[in-house]
Amino acid sequence: MKPCDFNRWIVRPIRELHLGARRIADGDFDYRLTANTNDEMAELAVDFNQMTERFQAIKADLDRQVQERVQQLIRSERL
Repeated sequence: MKPCDFNRWIVRPIRELHLGARRIADGDFDYRLTANTNDEMAELAVDFNQMTERFQAIKADLDRQVQERVQQLIRSERL
């Protein structure tokens, strides 16, 4: 494998995954990886995106629960 092939097939996808993981860690749950290959890196990108979608759904559910609790507290304070 030539050095430029190694960079294209190994280093660049790992770098993109790393940067994507950082964005997700910073709270950017809308971020999705793209994969232009049909190899393990593409499978990893699909799994990463599914994990991110799950994080997004969990966060939305938690936000909804917090809003419900706040509304309950406001109602109980009025009584």
